[in-house]
Amino acid sequence: MHKLCLLLASSVLLSACATSYQSDGITGGYYEIPGPGQLDKVAFSGNGLIKPSSVQNYALYRAAELAKSKNKPYFIIYRTLVDAARNNPGNLPLVGWMQGKPVAYSFVLYLDESRPGAFTTATVLADMAKVVGGTPAADGQGVMK
Repeated sequence: MHKLCLLLASSVLLSACATSYQSDGITGGYYEIPGPGQLDKVAFSGNGLIKPSSVQNYALYRAAELAKSKNKPYFIIYRTLVDAARNNPGNLPLVGWMQGKPVAYSFVLYLDESRPGAFTTATVLADMAKVVGGTPAADGQGVMK
């Protein structure tokens, strides 16, 4: 009985918190899928308590972390594959809803040189560090210090 009460209490505590910046887990988090081509699909899923703007910011930050890990000083986000085919960069990841929970995603192209619509990796990491609750990880793997 004691174990059941402890399990219920921890479930309530987990469900009462908005998703924090983390790798994909029980309450959501970031993930990426390689392809198609040179693109990566980068996403952040949240629970029902997180704001859509937060999942957008977290997905953008994750794209910058991945760009840094690939030693790419710039990156472009495309909201859809059609936008990528038309070279129509987006300014923020697209937000959708899955089972009443927000999910932000974009298709990311990593660049060695800037071009119209590109984000500067270092700038996004520096500007967004406070939003995600830490400082950029040296290894670019999402571990917050």
